[in-house]
Amino acid sequence: MKINILISACLAGKLTRYDGKANKIDNDFFKKISVKYNIFSFCPEIAGGLGIPRSPCEIVKGLDTDNIYKRYIIKDKNNNDISDFFIKGALLSLEYAKKRNIKFAILKEGSPSCGVSYIYDGSFSGRKIKGKGVTAYLFEKNGILCFNEKDCEKIESLLQV
Repeated sequence: MKINILISACLAGKLTRYDGKANKIDNDFFKKISVKYNIFSFCPEIAGGLGIPRSPCEIVKGLDTDNIYKRYIIKDKNNNDISDFFIKGALLSLEYAKKRNIKFAILKEGSPSCGVSYIYDGSFSGRKIKGKGVTAYLFEKNGILCFNEKDCEKIESLLQV
């Protein structure tokens, strides 16, 4: 039986980024894993109700708590608080992943939803800081291993692709 893997929709080639583009993952790697594993794609931001295109968004602050509603404050470049869209999208992503018995996720690094190791610092200056996006945080809290699109070697080794 094949293992189910979730990939950020933009990495799967879908035009779901804030600017209407994709961040397609390495094609050879994608071909390798799609032969051996069941691939599902999902965009938390679209699921949460954000449109395409949309203003760039960043996590601007939050508390060090497990309460998802207090952990993240996310604003768009126009200073609108859109945290609820991201939290709703993360919760729907987790529900989607659980229904499909997802064990691994390959997510878009830097995204306020999908950042695995880093996010942007909330100043809209392009500066990155250590941190996790809302969906990556929820996935890991629920036992789903998360990788970013640059972790192809690590993923290949772990999954023996």
